[in-house]
Amino acid sequence: MRKITTYSFYEWDLMNEKEREEKSHIIELLLLDYIHLNDFFLDLGNEISDKSSYENKLLEVNGQLNSIEVTFLLGGVFNLDHQSLLEDIAYEILASTHGSKLLASERAKIIITAWLKALLALKGGFLKLD
Repeated sequence: MRKITTYSFYEWDLMNEKEREEKSHIIELLLLDYIHLNDFFLDLGNEISDKSSYENKLLEVNGQLNSIEVTFLLGGVFNLDHQSLLEDIAYEILASTHGSKLLASERAKIIITAWLKALLALKGGFLKLD
């Protein structure tokens, strides 16, 4: 029987090209859901006069979206501080590119690239979270 080796996102550099492509595709699909839902919420927020109430509801719903958590599970990112960092990166990119001419798939690839840089820096000890 063949031994199946799977790597976490921290070990992206150890994956073969096929595994990287497969995981990239799955991550991109999950991030597309995240991007489309958040874009919808952000657009809707522009139409609402009571911003503070809406923003509280948005944060509550956003915390219930599972696509980011599924991505972490798939990638073996179990450290809550690391998850928080990756969520912050994703949202910062999402918000800064909202309304731009970039396609959602391009925005997802920007998030994936930023995540991989952060994860490899965490793995290598170049990035410390306090």
